[in-house]
Amino acid sequence: MKLLLRITLMHVVLLGSSSIAWSQSAQPIPCPERNYKREPNLTTWFDSQRDGTRVILKLPRPPCTDDYETQISFWHDGRELRAPKTVSFLFVQVLCTDSKACNLTAVLDKGERLPLGELTGTGMHVIWPSADMYVNAPVKTFLRIARAKKVQIIIGRKKFELSKRYIEAMRQLGDRIEGAG
Repeated sequence: MKLLLRITLMHVVLLGSSSIAWSQSAQPIPCPERNYKREPNLTTWFDSQRDGTRVILKLPRPPCTDDYETQISFWHDGRELRAPKTVSFLFVQVLCTDSKACNLTAVLDKGERLPLGELTGTGMHVIWPSADMYVNAPVKTFLRIARAKKVQIIIGRKKFELSKRYIEAMRQLGDRIEGAG
């Protein structure tokens, strides 16, 4: 009799716990990042030790997405802001399994594709199999991207669209570059 009672109680406990798990699995998973402010950040500073100016536009990863955090930057000698020849696109914690997975393409407004090349690892923030990866692009290519109304980034098979805020921040950087001549 005790054995039958134990078996019955085990079934009740197992069925009860599985029904609780079923009801919880239907609930949306909360996103702890939703309350964080993630605004583009454009900074310019002069490094006196290197006698150079660095300009970085940080586009944080939007909350609750698997998009990549992106930084667009350039560097030149001297204190006065000058237009660069190339602009660097850096993506944080990119998952690359082979060289084909590391090609960067920007798709603009009406499907215009701009292949920007193969991403190169920086050696920073390496958590296997991902790492920070970058590619340098001519400034004219960057300005075409910054002037677009819609920008989709493709890295290997991963695709994500830049928000209007991010594109506007890129336009501001483009204006700064063009103003520097």
